[in-house]
Amino acid sequence: ALNGKFDGTGEISLLSAGFEQNVKSELSKEVLSPKAILPKAFALGQNYPNPFNPSTTIAYDIPEGKDVQVRLNIYNVRGQLVRTLVDEVKSEGAYQIQWDGSSNNGQKVSSGVYFYRLVAGEFNQTRKMVILK
Repeated sequence: ALNGKFDGTGEISLLSAGFEQNVKSELSKEVLSPKAILPKAFALGQNYPNPFNPSTTIAYDIPEGKDVQVRLNIYNVRGQLVRTLVDEVKSEGAYQIQWDGSSNNGQKVSSGVYFYRLVAGEFNQTRKMVILK
């Protein structure tokens, strides 16, 4: 570990574990491997909670071996850009971001249907969400 982050090299040792009686456990190197938890494909999850008030969480995945420009935008039903949540190069991994229901200029948006769109390299997907106040 370097600066509190595991760089994927070296060994991890389990020093002790406590289990209730009659609970069986099995560990393998694959379970502890950081590569075992990396996404295999691009994905955009459904926001939760949905409907929401005052904030919601949006999850997305970038597959292993990929560093791509990622844009995650929120649009109203007219197709107008409301908020840019992500606009940067991201490496492989699973990500989550919260949206507090505010626009790019900081104003709270009104109740209604909104769309969020992820564009990551050649991948793009749009989902619908609802704000109820």
